[in-house]
Amino acid sequence: MEKIAREAGVAKLTLYRHFETKEALFEDVVRRAQLSVRERLGAMVDRGLPLETVLREIVEKLYDGYTHPDYLAVMRLVVAEAQRFPKLGRAMLDDSSEAAGPLVEYLQQLKDAGQIDIDSPRDAAIQITGLASGGGRYVLTPPSRRAASRQHAVETVVRLFTRAWQRKKAARRP
Repeated sequence: MEKIAREAGVAKLTLYRHFETKEALFEDVVRRAQLSVRERLGAMVDRGLPLETVLREIVEKLYDGYTHPDYLAVMRLVVAEAQRFPKLGRAMLDDSSEAAGPLVEYLQQLKDAGQIDIDSPRDAAIQITGLASGGGRYVLTPPSRRAASRQHAVETVVRLFTRAWQRKKAARRP
C-alpha cells in the first residue's frame, strides 16, 4: 500500500479512506479492468451486418482489451494474489461474465432469429472471450504487438465460430 500511495502521490491514509483493505483495492482494480472490456463491447457495430463482420469487430475489441498491457498487468496481479485473496479471483470471474453481457445479448438475438445454431449464448460468449484473450497464454508471454499477429489471431477465432455456428441453407431439391 505504501508503494501504491507513493506512486499515486497521496498518503497511505488516503488510500485506506477509499479502500478499507488491500483486497478491496485489488477488487476495485479488477472491476475497472473488466469494465474497460465491457465498454469496448458496449459500442459494438451495426448488428444488421453479416455475422462474420460483426464477430470480427467483437473479437478485435476483445483482443485489444485483453492484450492491453494494463489489462495483462491486472491479470498477472490476480493470478499472483488469488491464493491470498480468494474473493479477488471470484470477483474477476464474476466481472468477466458480466463484461460479456453485450456479446451474450447479441448471440441470443441471432439464435432467436434462427441465424446461428448454438445451445447457450452465455457458453458461446465465454468460448469467444477465452480464445480472444489468448486462453491465458498472454498472461505468461506477452502477445506480439504486430498488426499481422493481431489480424491472424482475430481471423482464426472468427473463422472457427462462423463455420461452427452458421446455419446451413437447406439444399434445394430438383
